[in-house]
Amino acid sequence: PEVEKTLLESGYSKTWMDRLYDRGVANRLQIGWSAGTFGGDSAIYLRAQYALTEQIALEGNSGFVSGDLGSTQIYHGGILITPWGNSWLSVGGTIGAGVVHVEPSGLLIKVKGGTYPEAHAGIGLSFPLFRNIAARADIRNFTLFMSPERTREFQEYSLGFQFKF
Repeated sequence: PEVEKTLLESGYSKTWMDRLYDRGVANRLQIGWSAGTFGGDSAIYLRAQYALTEQIALEGNSGFVSGDLGSTQIYHGGILITPWGNSWLSVGGTIGAGVVHVEPSGLLIKVKGGTYPEAHAGIGLSFPLFRNIAARADIRNFTLFMSPERTREFQEYSLGFQFKF
C-alpha cells in the first residue's frame, strides 16, 4: 500500500491487470505436479490450488494412471483445509469428488471401460524448499461408484512440487 501511494503520487497508476493480480492472484494461486501410485499403478498429476483464506483452498486435479491392464484418467476437485498453514510444515486434509475414466487394454476380454463418479478424502503434507516452491506429499482414499450396488476403493500416494504465484 505505501509503495502504491508513492507510485501514484509520481504519476504512475496501476493498470486494471495489476490491481486484479494484487487482489485476486498474488499469494493465492499455486500450481504443481506430482507422481505416485493409484491402486498400485503408476500415476502423474497436474494440480491447481486457489486459497480462499489462509486455511481454506479450492483445488483441482487432473491425473493419468498407466497400468498393465489399462489406463485411467482422473479429474476431480475438492476443498483443502490447512489448519496449521503458517508453520514450516503444513498439514492439511482434503475432501472432494470427480470422475474417473477407465480404458482397459486390448488384452482383457469382456472387460468394459467407462466413466465413473468418485468421492475422495485424504491428508497431505507440504514443506517449503525455496521462496515460492514447496514439496508436497498426499495420501488419498478414492471410492468409485461403479453402479448403485457396486463400489471400489483405491488408494493414491503421491509426491511432488508446488509453485506459488
